[in-house]
Amino acid sequence: MRDRTNEAHMRAGVTLIDPATTYIDVDVKIGPDTVIEPNVVLKGKTTIGSRVYLTSGTQIRDSDVEDDAQIDASHLEEAHVGKAATIGPFAHLRPKADLAEKAHAGNFVEVKNAQLGKGSKMGHLSYLGDATVGEDVNIGAGTIL
Repeated sequence: MRDRTNEAHMRAGVTLIDPATTYIDVDVKIGPDTVIEPNVVLKGKTTIGSRVYLTSGTQIRDSDVEDDAQIDASHLEEAHVGKAATIGPFAHLRPKADLAEKAHAGNFVEVKNAQLGKGSKMGHLSYLGDATVGEDVNIGAGTIL
């Protein structure tokens, strides 16, 4: 089953660097020109846009990732990632995390039930929960909101 699912995505223009170590549920939708490195897991009702780059170790469940985003070795569950947003490495987007266009959640960042506005950045070692952050805000290291 995994082989058939992966083959269908590759025929539709998705690049799987190592299909033998890539796990994609049958309900997952992936846009063309997306690149998926080895050891990536995509589960549930996940939608990945076009030209997205997913690095090794990324796990995504029931989430939406818009075009041109990059997710580096991070975990997402019931989250939304806007166009050209960047995540990770080692970020955790929990349920109802919402990153707007060109937002950045860097290494060891956790977001839960919160919105990070367009162009805003959480570089590293920060937590954002039950909050809304506007556009072009820089959240410093070690910040808890």
